[in-house]
Amino acid sequence: MSKNINSYEYGNIFTVAIIHALVLFALPVYFYYRGVTLALFIGLFIFYMLGGLGITLLYHRYYSHKSFKMKKWTEGVFLLFVTLGLMGSSISWTHDHRNHHAFEDGPRDPYSIKHGFMHAHLFWMFKKREFDAKLVSDLLKNKLVMMHHKYYTHLVFILNGAILVAFGLLTGDYLGAFLIPIVLRIFLIHHCTWFINSLAHTFGSKSHKDSTTAVDNFLIALFTFGEGYHNYHHTYPLDYRNGIRWFHYDPAKWVIFMLSKVGLTWDLKRAGVSSE
Repeated sequence: MSKNINSYEYGNIFTVAIIHALVLFALPVYFYYRGVTLALFIGLFIFYMLGGLGITLLYHRYYSHKSFKMKKWTEGVFLLFVTLGLMGSSISWTHDHRNHHAFEDGPRDPYSIKHGFMHAHLFWMFKKREFDAKLVSDLLKNKLVMMHHKYYTHLVFILNGAILVAFGLLTGDYLGAFLIPIVLRIFLIHHCTWFINSLAHTFGSKSHKDSTTAVDNFLIALFTFGEGYHNYHHTYPLDYRNGIRWFHYDPAKWVIFMLSKVGLTWDLKRAGVSSE
């Protein structure tokens, strides 16, 4: 099916606008009158970790690049985690990311840095793009993916509703439970993930491939579960690792590796570059 590439994604625009308005205006007012509640920030940290790791491990390395194989029930658990990131279903995410690699830095790269920093970071999502079903034919045959796609909006409301009720009951502060472990978590996951498309194509080093705009940036890796080693990733996109050295911060790699030791993941692909 095709979409009019010149029309806008009003759902994305509305979601981004509401999230930013709440964080930039409502949250400071909340802090002024209510102060800081430790339990809410613990919740923020836990759900940021689960949502961010889900995007990195499942959407990126598993679905987009098929860097390893995974048990179905484990995939289901990570689908719940990834829903916390509010990045849309795996079909659209994987479609865009596969195009990003197939047409790297070219006109058909959906978030090419050559169209500008803010385009790569955010604005690319505001226009509808051509959809090629062949590009994600494997996911369209995956019953678990299709179920998640069909009920994605329901899952978003159910999971975040559960967080709101749980932390509202725990702290007696339902407004804080909404603004901190839900809204602020989504805001942080969004921008840290978007930094991979913008900052990780702008500031850093090129230790593997010079012909790409992708760079390695340790600071970005700290907030994206290892995704900051982006020059290596664009050089060897099928590798389940992004950080290959022992000192590289790549928790997604460690999780995938540890899951393989208990039989939950297997066939971990490597590019032949050793972990020194």
